[in-house]
Amino acid sequence: MLGALALSFAAQAAPVDCAGGGQCVVSDVDGSINVVANSPAITTDGFGFNVKNAGGLSWNVNGTNILFSQSSFYRVNGAGQESPVGGLLWSTATEDSTEKQIRIRTEDGGQGIVVDTLYTLQSAIPGRTSQVLKDVQITNTSGSAMSLNWIEFFDFDLSGVAVEDDDSLTSVLHAGTRVITQGNSRIGRSVTSQWTMVTADGTVIFDQPVGYQLSAWRSNPNSGTPSLLESLLDGGVTNLGSTPDSLSGRNDYQYGVQFAVNDLAAGASLTFRNTMTAVPEPSSIALAVLALGLMRRRSRKA
Repeated sequence: MLGALALSFAAQAAPVDCAGGGQCVVSDVDGSINVVANSPAITTDGFGFNVKNAGGLSWNVNGTNILFSQSSFYRVNGAGQESPVGGLLWSTATEDSTEKQIRIRTEDGGQGIVVDTLYTLQSAIPGRTSQVLKDVQITNTSGSAMSLNWIEFFDFDLSGVAVEDDDSLTSVLHAGTRVITQGNSRIGRSVTSQWTMVTADGTVIFDQPVGYQLSAWRSNPNSGTPSLLESLLDGGVTNLGSTPDSLSGRNDYQYGVQFAVNDLAAGASLTFRNTMTAVPEPSSIALAVLALGLMRRRSRKA
């Protein structure tokens, strides 16, 4: 996969520098993806309630931003806390409208890692309304072997509204990969996310990530269990504990997955791929099936 990743970076036909404005955008007929330099954050509203601030990747599908924020956090060599990848300044940032790709390369920033991220927007086909691939390649530039913890954070709002009736989150292990699905039965939309991990020599490591957490957002910091985003930003060490396997009901949901590598050699790199697939409403699926049936009927008559 690393070879394919490098080729896809090089194959951008007409990349345009998008670092100047601190954001990159590509689009197709079904939607768009937008990447900004900052990471998700929390502020307060002055009345004792937390307020989420978007960061990282956003994803618009058919006029609705279904992904409020998506970003990464890392911890190297047992550091006392994880840090947002948005703290590493962009070295280069390009967008390619032809290939529907955005590529971000970070500076080292004194952390001993350089991060290359390739986002690819894929159009609708029967059975999906849109799909985004996120390939994250992490290179050890520290000069010696290191341990690395990497956390991918997601905050989907499937109809563009944070708190929805009938939202649900489920996590299952399928064919060696962790699959997390957020759905809403009332609006008939869901998004699945699944991961694979690839070492520098191209070896695919299954049964990754090592941990995951499904979490409800806590707007009131004085009651309830801290949300995942709060934990990632509290200055302490966060390790995801593979729990729970499902959440449902009226709330604003978030989730994360964690990778752990104990001995990443100096100069070596590895890649995480996340495939995010938006599934259409049932009526859209029915229309697609009907259209396919009509096409087959016409072909038989011909």
